[in-house]
Amino acid sequence: MTIPELKTLARKARRIYKRLMADPNQPRRLAFIRFAVVVAMEEIETDATFGVESAELTPGEWITYLNTGDTYEPTVYHWRGRFHAGAWGDVAERF
Repeated sequence: MTIPELKTLARKARRIYKRLMADPNQPRRLAFIRFAVVVAMEEIETDATFGVESAELTPGEWITYLNTGDTYEPTVYHWRGRFHAGAWGDVAERF
C-alpha cells in the first residue's frame, strides 16, 4: 500500500476510535484501539498482514500496529493517542 492509502485508512481508524471513545458504555481499553485498527484495515487482503500487535516502547508506553511482517514497512499504527501512517520501527528506534 502507498502512504496516501495508509493515511486514508489511518483517518478511518481515527473516526472509529473516536466513536468508540464517545460511547459512555464502552470501557477505555487497548482492545478498542486494536479493534479500530482492525476494522480500518479490512480493505487489505487478509494474507497481506499478520494481525494487530502491540509493543511496549518504554515502561507504560505502548504502540499498537498492523503487522505487515516488516518493522520498516509502512503501516497504520496507534501511538500517544493518535493514529499514524508509516513504519512503526522508525518510532521504536527512537527509544
